Amino acid sequence: MKKLLTALTVLALPAAAFAADNQPGVYVQGDAGLASIHADGETFNNFLPRVSVGYDAGDMRIAADYYRVRDKINDTTATLQGAGVGVIKDFNTNSIVKPYVGARLGLNRLKTEDYKKTKVGIGALGGVGFEVAPNVTLDLGYRFNYLGKFDDTRVFANEYTAGVRVKF
Repeated sequence: MKKLLTALTVLALPAAAFAADNQPGVYVQGDAGLASIHADGETFNNFLPRVSVGYDAGDMRIAADYYRVRDKINDTTATLQGAGVGVIKDFNTNSIVKPYVGARLGLNRLKTEDYKKTKVGIGALGGVGFEVAPNVTLDLGYRFNYLGKFDDTRVFANEYTAGVRVKF
């Protein structure tokens, strides 16, 4: 019985995504890319995974996101992670291509073995979505995020990502 319920759930998820057919709704998005993090005159390039859950109202979206980046600097492991809320404006081009711009407010934590601080940050984002199927969009994006001032060091990131957004 458990296997049958699991199989039905797995089969129902894609059907639910296609059933909404351009109506407002909840979406999930997964992104991966490059985060170029700048601090104290140095640049650290890292793999960036990010997950978002949001609501698409047609030409406006609001989303909560989470990311985590790790790097080893001088034999010390540093972790930068954050959660935020973004507001995104989609531009209708009457085609499968939809450019967008937005803003983000987030909490960002920098942690090492002997240091841990959380700061408020702000960012701007833009990109383009390609609707490849009803309610499935491939996304190419750029984000500039000011992550905060940790001690006397301002930290910001340039993020280049690709992802998939599925609306239910």
